[in-house]
Amino acid sequence: MIIIYTDRFMKPEIWALNLFFITLIRPSKKGNKALVEHERVHMHQILKWWVLWPFMYHCTKKWRLKVEVEAYKASIEHGRSVDSAAKALCKYYGLDITKEEAKKLLTT
Repeated sequence: MIIIYTDRFMKPEIWALNLFFITLIRPSKKGNKALVEHERVHMHQILKWWVLWPFMYHCTKKWRLKVEVEAYKASIEHGRSVDSAAKALCKYYGLDITKEEAKKLLTT
């Protein structure tokens, strides 16, 4: 995985963007192991599902929820708090879930 630290190409609320083998991460998040591991999970998901991944991610909430839960669990294993991950999961992905529902998914 190639990491480029930049503030370009991302909405203000986005910390990182995975473009297959290249991951863009905000310079302010440099050294954030949990974020890098989250993006590494997405890279492996993309390698596994290749062409289907972006289509499924952007077209189905069920798929987006599945892959984000997997990635956030990895970030939790590397230092991100469950509370912070749950907040992001319910706020930024259009999943229509509560923070409590997100916490349950991240801890089971």
